[in-house]
Amino acid sequence: MMRQRPPARRGFAMAFVLLLTLVVSLMIGASLSRQDAQSRTVSRLVKDYQTHHDMLGVRAIIEQWMSRKTPAQLVELAESEDDVHHRIEIEGVLEIVVRIEDGQGLPVGAVEYVPEGVRDLYEDVLERLPEDRRGLLRPRGAHQISIATAPRPVLAALLEDHGEDFADEIIDLRERDGLDQETFAEAVRSYPGGDAAIARLAQIITFEPAVWRLRMTMTDEQGSERLFGMLAEVIQGGLSVHEWMTEADLNILDRLADGPADDEERPNRRGDSRNERTSRR
Repeated sequence: MMRQRPPARRGFAMAFVLLLTLVVSLMIGASLSRQDAQSRTVSRLVKDYQTHHDMLGVRAIIEQWMSRKTPAQLVELAESEDDVHHRIEIEGVLEIVVRIEDGQGLPVGAVEYVPEGVRDLYEDVLERLPEDRRGLLRPRGAHQISIATAPRPVLAALLEDHGEDFADEIIDLRERDGLDQETFAEAVRSYPGGDAAIARLAQIITFEPAVWRLRMTMTDEQGSERLFGMLAEVIQGGLSVHEWMTEADLNILDRLADGPADDEERPNRRGDSRNERTSRR
């Protein structure tokens, strides 16, 4: 009587079918994943194109609006405490809400934009800035620094000695009494070498800014909002746009501008700082 062979081929066929099913499943999964990635890429490209298209439209409208404003009108708008400095409406199409502020409180980061006659002085100021200078520089524009809006690290860098005390005093004057050329000169003069410092600083500071930072919120007919930013300079015969920013750029700029919270540990020396400086002279 003949013995029956074990079903080896059946086991092999089953294993092969399972392996083939696994391979096909992986291929289908990879194909679906690739298709999903391609779909997201196309969606992102369409969104980027729409954002770029909106940006160009908003930029053209804002440039035309700013070119019609006098420097005095821009200063008045920037000093206003209103939440909205200007509103542009095209009925049924879009609405643009504008806020404008002095954009010259930061020094120019690239010294090639600084006149040769004051470049050494300007570089000294830049070297006295904190090591991490992100958020304390602007890309281009008039080299003068606006004292009205310069942040504390920039004010402290203007003087070689006693910069921290000087920055505290200028900020105190801005917040309490207001600041003009006379009060600024008086503050500088109270420090050692003050008269010479006034002559030097007069070459790199200003009380009449020409560079402006704008934030525009555009709302389209569907109610979708997009945020844009612009750094522009009023020049003779027109307007020069130095920087254009999307919402992502503005978010980064805001985080850099916040900086470390180092004011909590700083002692308040404003009350008797003038007497201390007088004794050191």
